[in-house]
Amino acid sequence: MERGERTPVDREKFSEIAVIASKMAHDLRNPLGVINIAAYNLKKRIGENDETAMKRIAVIMQKTAEANGIITDILSYYRLDPPDKKETDLNSLMEETVSSMNGLFEAKKINVTRHEGDLPPVEIDRAQISKVMQNVIRNACEAIADDGGNISLISRCDEEGKNVEAVITDSGSGMTEEDVTRSGEPFFSTKKGRTGMGLAVSFRIVEENHNGMIVIKSKEGEGTEVTIKLPTGGDN
Repeated sequence: MERGERTPVDREKFSEIAVIASKMAHDLRNPLGVINIAAYNLKKRIGENDETAMKRIAVIMQKTAEANGIITDILSYYRLDPPDKKETDLNSLMEETVSSMNGLFEAKKINVTRHEGDLPPVEIDRAQISKVMQNVIRNACEAIADDGGNISLISRCDEEGKNVEAVITDSGSGMTEEDVTRSGEPFFSTKKGRTGMGLAVSFRIVEENHNGMIVIKSKEGEGTEVTIKLPTGGDN
């Protein structure tokens, strides 16, 4: 199953939702902050004398942190920063991104291979595209069982030479056809306790800020291939 180009977004409707989401996020953060401070003060007052109470307070603080994380994810999706584009070597950016995630690879016993193509420089927002690659690689790691697996990273130009591509392939569990079709939707995730906003933000960064495309190919039980396409020349 493959997913590529998506239905264009209704910009007016999206802007209305963005305003509502921002207001809701602001309104929710205030009571969450009060709850967290109250839990912290209660923790100081109780000390270590009541182990049961301390565990319950820890749960309260953990859940408020998780709620704040969800709010941050929502805001990052609906308040996407404009790109600060500079001429970039995609190979060097991939190398930096992969190096920053070595701890995750080691923890999950993942073997990573890289194959660099001869690429022209591209005009991109370095931080934003690095974030996209991190999101995709992190998803690949999470799809791989704890006893280890493989991730392959390939950089190349497409056949027409109009795009450079970063191709990330994993040996993980793969996805169903429905999951592939819905990947990149806000609040959709196959992982328990996750919002799915990381991939949703990645689609927006590539499609809206860079005129590119993310193509996902996957088959359940056989792994997933994600291709990040970025235009060369003056097309972006």
